[in-house]
Amino acid sequence: MRVIVFCFLVFYSQLSVAAQGGDDASYRLVNWVEFVALNQVSSEMATKKHRLMFQPKSVSFQAQLMSKPELGEFTLAYDALQFWQGEAELPNISHSVFVGEEKGVVLGAYVTHEAAEMLNELELNTQATFYVMHIYNYAKGPRVVIVAASPVNK
Repeated sequence: MRVIVFCFLVFYSQLSVAAQGGDDASYRLVNWVEFVALNQVSSEMATKKHRLMFQPKSVSFQAQLMSKPELGEFTLAYDALQFWQGEAELPNISHSVFVGEEKGVVLGAYVTHEAAEMLNELELNTQATFYVMHIYNYAKGPRVVIVAASPVNK
């Protein structure tokens, strides 16, 4: 039996903005390593494969694209979003990728159809800014939906 814990209420209205491309001002910039470290679940929750779900929040971070988008079905992401979104239109989450650091933390992420098109334009290991909706924490850390991305200009 899957137990889902709900907490941490924040506003969700930015999802529709994010789905339309969003802007930098609506996404709180976080450090990738700190973001992962701060969004862990307890060892008991991890052992039981529980997730800590909460109302999504918009954040952005810089990391590397570690895999190309892969098509899939992501019912858990929709379950998490639908709880908060109600009857409003949900984003089209159609892909997943891995993001992170080559010699550091790498995590999977859900990807909207629009963001998958953006990510397909990037080379693997490209340092990019990812604009995401943080939807829950699980055994490995934060789980996010990527809604946009852009390469970091060096």
